[in-house]
Amino acid sequence: MLTESQGALRPLSPSYLHKILELLLMHIVSLSQPHEAASVLELSRSLEYEHEVRREVTLQVMRWFGEVDNADELWKMDVEKVVRQVGLGILRQHKVGISVCHP
Repeated sequence: MLTESQGALRPLSPSYLHKILELLLMHIVSLSQPHEAASVLELSRSLEYEHEVRREVTLQVMRWFGEVDNADELWKMDVEKVVRQVGLGILRQHKVGISVCHP
């Protein structure tokens, strides 16, 4: 996946994307935010100051995995997309070679 940083598209590795999604989920819970209307400002600040994830990157990930209301600065998380991506990230960490035998 690509993210825009300082006006240029840059690749975002699957492991970094997984980390950002895990951090977003953790902070939604710790800040007692509803996933239907989480504060973009609080989440992006938390990730930036506590984990050095730039605000632009956090916002791009939020847009990929939900809807961002710019007027109210709220993120409506697409739970299905987030769970699917986090699940893929977990499986990727435990990837093992699987061979398929045909009779």
